[in-house]
Amino acid sequence: MERLDEKIAALERLRRMEQRENKKEETETEQHLLSIEEMREGIRAGSLFLPQKGNMVFKTVTCFAEEIPLIYPDGFYTDCQEAEEGMILVNNRENMGQTLIRLPSAMEWLGMEAWGEQIRQGMKAKGLYADIIKKEPMGTLDYIAYRIPSKEGWVYNIIYRIHKKDQSVIGGSNCMDSDKDTYGRLLEAMIQEMAQRL
Repeated sequence: MERLDEKIAALERLRRMEQRENKKEETETEQHLLSIEEMREGIRAGSLFLPQKGNMVFKTVTCFAEEIPLIYPDGFYTDCQEAEEGMILVNNRENMGQTLIRLPSAMEWLGMEAWGEQIRQGMKAKGLYADIIKKEPMGTLDYIAYRIPSKEGWVYNIIYRIHKKDQSVIGGSNCMDSDKDTYGRLLEAMIQEMAQRL
């Protein structure tokens, strides 16, 4: 009986040690998440190691007469469509995308609250719920981050508008909500860097 008790005690110690190790690994993973500012520094430097995702090298292309600097990870996107009126970049494997579009005419100017409500109502008209997370005015670029449900799970979106000359350039970025602390922050960092370069 003593030997059985000793084995049970040893197994219990092993289980507790495994639990502590798992908690330590989870904490280390959380600690390695980069802030938006750290990601912006990597973008400015030209490359960034994104924990759990790998190394990324950044490219900037200038679009339209307004000279909009679109920043994106070079070689990351598997599908790219480029036309006179815009650019669409998609990686279906990673469920991430970026778009930049020049509208044929200027948009109606709306304040941040009204713009957020317009997004919410537009999604509602499509039968979707939009959970607005962040509204960020940045001078010549404003953006709103929001989540919407999909059959694959929640999708994290960032929509932005540029008013450098007029209100005719818009863009969007998205990833799965489960990746918002990695890809979501990266998308936001690229948009903030774009705003600084306008």
